Amino acid sequence: MVTTEFTQSYQFIEIKEAGHTLAVTFSVDGQADIAGGSNVTVFLSSFASLTFGDVGDGYAFGNELLSISPGDVVVWEITVDATLGQQVIVALRYDDTGLSQTEEENLRMYRSDVDYDLWLHCDFNDDGTIDGQDVKVISNIVKHPKFLPDEFEDPELYQLYLDNYDLDGSGTIDELDIHVVNTMKNIEWIDITYGPVDTVNNIIYGLTDHFSIFRGR
Repeated sequence: MVTTEFTQSYQFIEIKEAGHTLAVTFSVDGQADIAGGSNVTVFLSSFASLTFGDVGDGYAFGNELLSISPGDVVVWEITVDATLGQQVIVALRYDDTGLSQTEEENLRMYRSDVDYDLWLHCDFNDDGTIDGQDVKVISNIVKHPKFLPDEFEDPELYQLYLDNYDLDGSGTIDELDIHVVNTMKNIEWIDITYGPVDTVNNIIYGLTDHFSIFRGR
C-alpha cells in the first residue's frame, strides 16, 4: 500500500505472473524531489505536503521548528527550489487534543518573511511568540549589568550569555539587541488559509506562491 495523500492510499492489485518488479523510492523525511508537471504533490513528512498546480523539476525541503501542544502553535520552515507556474497548496496536519469543533474550524495558517533562526533565538521563553516578555528579558540584562557575568571571572558563563543574547553579533549586549527583539515582535504574519479546515483528518491548508516560515494556530 502506497500513501498518495494524507487521507488516501493506493493498493497494488495481486500480482500472479512472474517477472514483475515493483520499484518504490522513499525520500528522506523532510526532503522531496519535485518531478516537473501539473498537479504534482510532494510529501515533506507525514505532517506536511505541497501540491503544485504547475512546477518545473526541483526539490523541496522543510522541517518543524516549533510545536506547542495541544494544537496551539506549529511552525514550519519550508524551502522550494523549483520554477513555480502557479500557486501552491500547503497542507499541514495538526494535533486536535483539547480543541473543540469550533476551535478547529477557526484554525488559521500564516506565512511570514523572517530570519527564522533569529526569530527562534529571540523567543527566549519558547512559547511560540515574540512579545513584551522576551523584550523584558533582554532589557533587564542591558539595563541592569549586574545580571551579566564578569567577563574575566567567569569567561565561560559570559560567553554563554553572549551566545544567547548578543543578537546582532557585536560582541556586547546592548540597546541594539533590544531593537532586534522589538523588530521580531513586530513582524507581519500573512493569513494564507485556503478553504475549510479538514476537522475529520486534522489538516489545515494554505495557498501561497512564496515560501518562508509557516505558522499554524
